[in-house]
This record gives sequence, structure tokens and C-alpha cells, in this order.
Amino acid sequence: MRIRLQPWQLAVCVVALSCAAVGVARWRKNAVTWDAARMIAALPSDHATLLYLDVDALRRSGVLQRLVGPKTTEEADYRKFVELIGFDYRTDLDSVAGAFINGEAYFVVHGRFQWTQLAEYARTQGGACHYAVCSLPASTAGRKISFYPLYKDVLALAATSDRSSIDVIVPSSVTRVEPLPPEPIWITIPSSVFVKSASLPPGVRTFLASVTRAETVTIAVGAGGQHPLMRLSVACKTPNDAETVRTELYDATNALRNAAVREAAAPGQPDWVGFLRSGTFIRNEAEVTGTWPMEQGFLEALVSSEAP
Repeated sequence: MRIRLQPWQLAVCVVALSCAAVGVARWRKNAVTWDAARMIAALPSDHATLLYLDVDALRRSGVLQRLVGPKTTEEADYRKFVELIGFDYRTDLDSVAGAFINGEAYFVVHGRFQWTQLAEYARTQGGACHYAVCSLPASTAGRKISFYPLYKDVLALAATSDRSSIDVIVPSSVTRVEPLPPEPIWITIPSSVFVKSASLPPGVRTFLASVTRAETVTIAVGAGGQHPLMRLSVACKTPNDAETVRTELYDATNALRNAAVREAAAPGQPDWVGFLRSGTFIRNEAEVTGTWPMEQGFLEALVSSEAP
């Protein structure tokens, strides 16, 4: 027995199927979990320094409050800025992933945003919005800040010389094969950055000279008993390279410990030498891991210090 549908019945079926498809698509879109892997996958990563901050984890643990201090100490300019854009990192920011390539910076930001206020702020600062993409001049001449909503609670943002550069930040269904660090704060750096960078303190540059033979260097900060723990992971090409790195890091640490006279840190600056003296190192195949406990005084100086 054949079933024959009337035209109006067929139309109802088509509409119902279309509505169901839209509903499933919206459910899948809203069900996406923007964890570290998905955020990093949306960024350009070739030859990039990659950064991740789980701000929500820091907030729930109380670490964020200890690092940034009470809200009453905020500057009036920052409070005015929050009013203009409707976004306060203390309460509205959940996580940030970043990629840095040849001076260009790209970010995926997960949080709660007031999109209308953000767009209006861009316009009042001499910028413009075209469709969903807004851009405005950066504080550095010749550079622009561009942003658009990846999803309702995810912002794509780029600080580059070309407004169109933000187009490289796109959602991806493929995440990285390599496991990401489990800590709430981490940065993965190509070893060449340590050779070229002049921003690191001289003592730190000398201490890390041995890692330039590594393929990648990861620095992560997480829980470690009484104090947060900083972990250095140096991935080398061969176990022999890794053993050389471990030996050089161990010798550099011993030299710091055995120094008869140690130059004191400048007022308000973190005591890097004192911090580095506490390091311990192990090697596992072609990877070297170093760990350092981060005492509260060092953390406070690190957060509040200004670049010399």
C-alpha cells in the first residue's frame, strides 16, 4: 500500500525537518565546551608562542584575589573603562588563550560580554564595525585592535598591523594531538625566543641559555602544596640533548647556590636569583622537567613590578 502525501502535508514535513535541523544546530553550537584545547585550536599556532590562563580556576581558588588585590584599590580610569564596555575581568573573564607570532598577537577570550557596548566603545575610540567585526586604533602607532564574537560567550581579538589578520582566528573541529599542560597557567615557547628576547632579566637569560637546544619550552604554574609550583618542561630532540640540558640547568643552579655574594633584587622587583636557587631537575627520555616553589612574596613582586 503506497502512502501519498498531499502538497500541504509535504510542506509541513519539510518545515518540521528544517526546524529540527536548526534546533539541532543551535543545540550543538551552545553545547560546545570552550576548554583550552578548543581555544588553542582556533588560533594560528605555527612557530607561535602559545599562552593559556584559566582565570575562573584562579578566581575559585582565591589566587586571583590575592594577586590583584581588593577591588577598592582599582584606579578610577579602569572603573570608567569597565562601565563603558560592560566587562570586568574579575567577574566576567573565564579564560584566555593567546598566540604571539613575529610581534602580532591573537587571542580567544571566554567570558561574559556586552557586545553592543563593545561595538559602541570601538566607535567612540575612532574605530568602526563592519558586520560583526570591529576594529579601533591601538595605543602603538600603525597597529589596530580587531575583535568579533566567535560564539555568544567567546571573543576573537587580534592586535596586529592589519585589520584583516583577525580572519585567521576561526573555530576548528580538530584539536591538537599533543596533550596540553594541565596547569591553569602555562606558556609554550619556541626555543629561539630565548635567544632573541632582550626583555628577560640578564640573570634569567644566562640561566636559560641551555634550553636553546630544545625544540619547545613550556613554563606552567599550578598547585604545589604550601606554595604554587612553577614547572619548566624542555622537550629535546634526543635523550643525549636532554641530559646535557639537565646537567647545565643543575650546574647553573648550583652556581647560584654556592655564590658567596648575591646581588639583592631592586626594590619592588622579584628576586629572580633567590627564586632560581630553589630549582630541582629530572630527565625522562628526551624531556627535562624543572620545578620551583613560588612563595607569596615573589608572586606579589612579580605581579606588581614594572618593567625596568
